[in-house]
Amino acid sequence: MYKHVLTVVVSIGIFVSLPALSLAMQEIGWRDLTIPVDPQEDPYFAVEFQQRKALEELLFLESYREGGEELPEQASQRLAELHEELAAAGMDAQALVEKEKAFKAKIIAQRSKVRTEWDGAEIKIPGYMLPLEFDGSQITEFLLVPYVGACIHTPPPPANQIIHVRSRVSFAANGLFTPVWVTGKLTVEKSQQSVGLSDGVSGFEVGYALQATEVIEYKQ
Repeated sequence: MYKHVLTVVVSIGIFVSLPALSLAMQEIGWRDLTIPVDPQEDPYFAVEFQQRKALEELLFLESYREGGEELPEQASQRLAELHEELAAAGMDAQALVEKEKAFKAKIIAQRSKVRTEWDGAEIKIPGYMLPLEFDGSQITEFLLVPYVGACIHTPPPPANQIIHVRSRVSFAANGLFTPVWVTGKLTVEKSQQSVGLSDGVSGFEVGYALQATEVIEYKQ
């Protein structure tokens, strides 16, 4: 009887603790914030090496023709040879060209999409700080980005690769793009942000926001 009661109590304790476990803070990476594209939609998926080389060359030549440029006779002849080579391997070259266009378009479209399942999750993520607001020498608001130079020296990352962080705790950065670990509640919150540069202001779209409860220097 005692063993039976103990088993029931332990079982209840397990079930009660499950929701708490599901809400626990999760350490994530930047790839977790993107919506993956099915690799089978890639025209290169499961293509043998020799055919892959032929397809790459064909797509390269086709890109020139689509750009309105007239191909030299030698290049046009090579393009015809590649179509024949791929056809001999049982591959429809024109269909592959169209598939590659569709694949590229989908990748571009995915850049602004966010993962709604992370909305409201407590997370910890590493990244680089791009300061927006200061309280004296302390940073209280910043953009978290996956690599150094993002939004300034290079084109901005996709919206789902930028997090607008508002911090409950201040942090003294050692310089621009300080590497940090940020912990807090992530929300799906699209916004337009801008950063002042020496040659003007750069604007871009942000896909996520995070209310930080901890910001610490990144150490491996």
